[in-house]
Amino acid sequence: MKAFFRAILVVVIIVGLAFVVWRNRWPQPTSASGRVWDGYTLYGIDPQSAALIRYEFSSGNLNTVGTVHTSSISRLAGIEGSAYFPGFQNIFGFWTDPSDDLTKLAYINIQTAEAVLIGNNLGRGRITGATAVAPPDAAGYTVYAVQVTEPISFAIDSGKVIPSQSFAAGVTVLGAAISAGGAYDVPVTLKVRVNSSEIAPFGLFTLPVDANVNDGHNPRPYALPSNYPAGSAISIVARSWLLNSGVTGTSNSDWHAHLTVDSLTGSPQVLTLRNGDPVPNIAPFLNQSSIAYYVRDYVDPLTNTIALKDNQAIYLFELGTTDLTSSAADFQDLVVLVTLAEDLATLNSQMIAAQGTLSGSVHLNPNNAPNNEFTLIKPDGTVISRDDLLEGAP
Repeated sequence: MKAFFRAILVVVIIVGLAFVVWRNRWPQPTSASGRVWDGYTLYGIDPQSAALIRYEFSSGNLNTVGTVHTSSISRLAGIEGSAYFPGFQNIFGFWTDPSDDLTKLAYINIQTAEAVLIGNNLGRGRITGATAVAPPDAAGYTVYAVQVTEPISFAIDSGKVIPSQSFAAGVTVLGAAISAGGAYDVPVTLKVRVNSSEIAPFGLFTLPVDANVNDGHNPRPYALPSNYPAGSAISIVARSWLLNSGVTGTSNSDWHAHLTVDSLTGSPQVLTLRNGDPVPNIAPFLNQSSIAYYVRDYVDPLTNTIALKDNQAIYLFELGTTDLTSSAADFQDLVVLVTLAEDLATLNSQMIAAQGTLSGSVHLNPNNAPNNEFTLIKPDGTVISRDDLLEGAP
């Protein structure tokens, strides 16, 4: 996978340690001998041992201040990028927490080597270089850093997507097209499974009218509401429905289940695509839109291959027939994009950027029946429910 930079490297000095600083004791030192380095101190952090090392130019003494640590963590190993502003008491160190692979900012005391982790995490990816500068004519200072990151890696095992590290995930229905011989459009419902946990992102799986995604209102995105541990398997279950005789189809009870396809089982009725795969050349049934139409935003036109980010995969479902040699087997009855991210905040920002924003009004039914409950998942993962909106609460 290709790494990318999250920030711009302003200054990098490589001297065999993770970080080098000059501690400038103002005013500039002077001496009869002309040793301009006298009065300066050099600091370095060893990324393996986490030792904070100090060198005094005036005396030539090299010593270890101590092991970089916090009040609860005995050793912050792996600090490769750090920054220091002359005259300050602390070093800004960027530490990757092995418990969640997220980078955190450590405020390190240069006299005691004790650190305090401050602020929110800085996402996934090692920070390999940093520097602090004082902008001209501005109070304060700015720290610039380089973060080298790789997208979340995952394996596709039959119809399961299995990330190799902790993750958040979202699904987007790119399209659906299935009809009963042209007589009527067939409802399609789906649910997402992460290991044994099941989520119905667009309505209850068993309600073909209320939760139908074959309604011409795609694409429709949904961010799963939790972060999940590495190795958790993501799969999708989809179902098509047929109309009972003598009814209008306006009620959920007017329909009965036709085909249920579970990607977890490695069903041949699901195709899973990732970056670089060829676009399946399957003729659509009854002049419906083709697979190529639904994945058109994710195709390299020069090679006619799938052009996804390395944290994405696409599921193609056949929900009309089990005879895959039939012309009805066109694999665009349901087309779903799966997107992975390091955490919910990153996932939501990616999905919002891809889909735009949504605005409007909602009418809340005041009773507590399950089908009338209201839930809003915010980008930070917190939830607003119907109860939060009672009595004009903000």
